[in-house]
Amino acid sequence: MGQSGGARDINLPVCSTKEEILKEMISIFFINGSSVFGDACAMKFELGNFKCEEIKDEGFTLARYITQHKLSKARIYLLSKLEEGNERVSLSNSEDELPSAFELPPAFDSPDHECQSSAILLGSSLERSRLREQQDAEFRESLFRDQQTEIEKEQEMEQFRDQLNKQENLYKARCERVPQEPNLDDPHANMS
Repeated sequence: MGQSGGARDINLPVCSTKEEILKEMISIFFINGSSVFGDACAMKFELGNFKCEEIKDEGFTLARYITQHKLSKARIYLLSKLEEGNERVSLSNSEDELPSAFELPPAFDSPDHECQSSAILLGSSLERSRLREQQDAEFRESLFRDQQTEIEKEQEMEQFRDQLNKQENLYKARCERVPQEPNLDDPHANMS
């Protein structure tokens, strides 16, 4: 099996055709037409069954696939392959294969981009310290609420244990008041 782009759960109508499912899967795994494996326009796509074998059924529908394989949840794979003539650049350490620095687009919009302190810093030191204090205060409040909730849960559990002990003691006291029935093997006399 080749490389994987992950798994997603999607809901599709059972009357979905092969083309509709392919279109939906390509839109999920190839956002804006590309992924880490390459551009969608440079690839050939097919649907794969739960064994990762290409589905060649011409009248394919999701309902037919589910009933044919007796599945409760359909597992369908998006199989992608680079079309012939579209070679993907492989990563290597060879300097001959690396693009020239002059071929790369500029990192900034304008060539005279200067580093300004206001563009880099997010607010002043005073604003950052206020923000930090606010976050600390919110954290302490949240921590206090969590601790109070834990204390309340412990108290509820303690009350439950006390109630359980009272019921158990009451049961034992009632059992001690009722005399035990005589054993059938003990000598006894019938009275009429």
